[in-house]
Amino acid sequence: MHRQLCFGDNLGMLRSMPPSRVQLCCTDPPFNSGRNYNMFLGADAQKTAFTDIWAWDDAAMETHADIQRQIGNRDLTPDVQKNYADVERFLDGFAMMHNNPTRGPMAELRSYLTFMAPRIVEIRRVLTDTGSFYLHCDPSASHYLKTLCDVVFGVDNFRNEIVWCYKSTSQAKRWFPKKHDILLFYTKGANWTFNPDDIRVPYKLKQMPQRTNQFTRHGAGNWKGEDRGTLDKRASRGKIPEDWWEMTFGPNSPERLGYPTQKPRALYERIIKASSNPGDIVLDPFCGCGTTIDAAETNHRGWVGIDITVLALEPIQRRMTERHGLEAFKDYKIYGYSIYQRKSKNVKKV
Repeated sequence: MHRQLCFGDNLGMLRSMPPSRVQLCCTDPPFNSGRNYNMFLGADAQKTAFTDIWAWDDAAMETHADIQRQIGNRDLTPDVQKNYADVERFLDGFAMMHNNPTRGPMAELRSYLTFMAPRIVEIRRVLTDTGSFYLHCDPSASHYLKTLCDVVFGVDNFRNEIVWCYKSTSQAKRWFPKKHDILLFYTKGANWTFNPDDIRVPYKLKQMPQRTNQFTRHGAGNWKGEDRGTLDKRASRGKIPEDWWEMTFGPNSPERLGYPTQKPRALYERIIKASSNPGDIVLDPFCGCGTTIDAAETNHRGWVGIDITVLALEPIQRRMTERHGLEAFKDYKIYGYSIYQRKSKNVKKV
């Protein structure tokens, strides 16, 4: 089984991967929300950790210049060069529409989209021809990210906007409480893996007649249309989930590891079951505390997890050991920053 953890800038690591290697990429990148992703790690850790704050600065401008360089990179295939040319036009159009912002909210969004653009291009490159991409985002930027994904994957390869609904307390008094995230589902091409029978969920009793629309009940036990045996068979089989998913993940869930942006494993298990098969490789280039790779391992998939900080290593190692009995360096490879090599000689520098 392919198992690999990488720590560092995911753009370079994605570019080092061979093409058409990954069946599924599902990832939960930073949302341009201003949140500190490592507050739980302590003051010293925060010095080398990641904060979700964006600015149109030298780093953002260098990323944009790098996109321009890739357009003429003869080591890339023509379709990847075209992807880079298309995202450059998208970013230039965004900047023009908003008067080339260099500070304020639109400049922050400009920087965020510039950061995401080359990574989405490289994700598409490493997907197999039947591969799928699920991008987890929140409503603050999902509409811009969808347009960016349309540019890279093509409008015809957009499959779903999935809404993940959750419950928690809210202090909102001037608008409706914001209690959902968005998952954008794209495929690389017109033929893709999708396993509907692996993700079926039970019908609610009151839903069954309305959902089938093929028979209605008249009195005690009499059915118009198909017989009760057919109904019972369909009820036991369950239904394919709609494009809105209610999955509660409370603050006291036993899954929680203290990671502020952690998502429920069931969310990613559903994606992995639907869009990959046992033995396929699942990629998460923003793997955080390892929910995606945990779900992949649970469902007998290979995996590659990448994160910007080695501070995510401890919760991932704990997860892999406690849930799967996997030992770091023996059962899965770890590559990372040289800063971490001083703490562990076993971690290789990419």
